[in-house]
Amino acid sequence: MSIAVAPLGTLTGAAAAGLGRGLGRSFTVGVGATITAGGWVTGGGAAVTGTVGAVVGGGGGAVGGGAVTGGGRVSSVVGVAVSVCASAGAAPRPRAATASRPTTRIDFLGERCTTRSYGHRAILRCHAPVVAAREAERVTTAPVHRVSAKAARFEESVIRNMTRVANAHGAVNLAQGFPDFACPPELKAAAKAAIDADINQYAITWGTPAFRQAIAAKVARTYPGWTVDPDTEICVQCGATESMIATILAVCDPGDEIVVFEPWYENYGPDTVLSGAVPRYVSLREPDWTFDEAQLRAAFTDRTRAIIVNSPNNPTGKMFGAREWAIIAECCQRHDALVISDEIYEHIHYLGPGGHLPPARFPGLEDRTVTINSLSKTYSVTGWRIGWTIAPPVITEAIRKVHDFLTVGAAAPLQEAGVAAMNLPVER
Repeated sequence: MSIAVAPLGTLTGAAAAGLGRGLGRSFTVGVGATITAGGWVTGGGAAVTGTVGAVVGGGGGAVGGGAVTGGGRVSSVVGVAVSVCASAGAAPRPRAATASRPTTRIDFLGERCTTRSYGHRAILRCHAPVVAAREAERVTTAPVHRVSAKAARFEESVIRNMTRVANAHGAVNLAQGFPDFACPPELKAAAKAAIDADINQYAITWGTPAFRQAIAAKVARTYPGWTVDPDTEICVQCGATESMIATILAVCDPGDEIVVFEPWYENYGPDTVLSGAVPRYVSLREPDWTFDEAQLRAAFTDRTRAIIVNSPNNPTGKMFGAREWAIIAECCQRHDALVISDEIYEHIHYLGPGGHLPPARFPGLEDRTVTINSLSKTYSVTGWRIGWTIAPPVITEAIRKVHDFLTVGAAAPLQEAGVAAMNLPVER
C-alpha cells in the first residue's frame, strides 16, 4: 500500500480510521495537511466527513455519507483509502526524472514504513498491511471476539467433560450413560451390508421408509393398541439429543415456558435457552422421586407450552405411574400444553411390578405427546446417533422442517441397521 503525503503533512492519533483497508490503493493529502485522530484531514484544503476513510482534495472538498461535496474527486468510499486530487485528473505520480531524496524509516500506526521524497511530494510505503482502528485513538490488529448471550448462559457438558477426565486418568467413568454390553451382531452385520451395498448417500430427510415402518411396527408389537402412521407421525434425527432440540424449536416461541423435572438430564436446560423458552423447574423428591402436586400445578401458567418428562428417569431411575400421569394430563389439558417424553431408557429399568407406561397411551395425552427415542441405549450404539420422534402429524411436520435445517438427515446405512434393530425381539 502506498500513501502520497505532502512533505509538511503529519499523521497523529488513530489517523483516518479507514486507511488500513486500502491495500494496494493510494490517496493524496495537500501541502501542510494534518490527518487527525478522528479521521479528519485539516489544512491543505482537504477534509473527511461522514464516510470514514474517504479523502478528497482541493477546494475544501469533503465526503458526507458517501456523497461528494465541494471540490475534488473520490475514486472509492466506505472504509477504503482512496485516490484523490485537487482536479478531475488522477493523483500525480512521481516521475522517473525527478530526483529522489534519501529514504527515511518511520512508524505509521504501529507499522514499519519508509518514506521517499519526490520534489513536492513524499511517498510513504508500509511493509505490512495497516489495519485501521475501529475506534478513535485506538489501533489494533486483534479481532474483538463476542459470543451470543444464549451461549454465555450455560456451560460445557459436565458429563462429556467427566468422560475426558476419566479417560485421561484411567478412572471408572460413572458420568456418561453408555451401556457396558456389546451391540447385537445383527445390527453390525446390517450396517456393514448397507455400506457394502453403497447405501451411502442422503436418505429421505425425515428417515428412510423402511426404518420408519419398522419403528411403527415395533411400537405396535410392544404396546398393543398404539398405532403410529410412519408417513405422517415419525421423524428420524441424529440421536435423541437432536430429537429434543428439534422438538422444542418446533413447538416453542421465545418467552414460552417449559416445565422441567429436576434432577434432570443436563441437555434440557440449554435446549430451552437455545429455543428462547423459559424453564420452570419442579423437584422430584426422595425416597420415591415423585413430585409435589401443588408445586407442579403452580409451575403451569398461561405461558406453558410443554413439560419434559424422562421416564424411566436419568439419573434416578424413576418410572412415572398412572396417578402421576393423570395429574400431568390434567395440567396439560387445562393449559393446552404438550408432553415431550424422553423414553430413551424405555427397556432399561429396575425389575419389579409394573413397567414403562408411555404417556402417548394415557387418556388425555394421546394427541398431546411427542415421544422421543433412539437406538443408543437399548442397542448399545451410542456413537451411531440415530433417534426419532413420534408425534401428531401437525407437530411432526414442524419437527421435520426444523430437523432438515439442523442436520438434513441421519446416516443412511445406520438406518438400515435400525431396521434390523426394530425387528429384534424385545427380550434378549
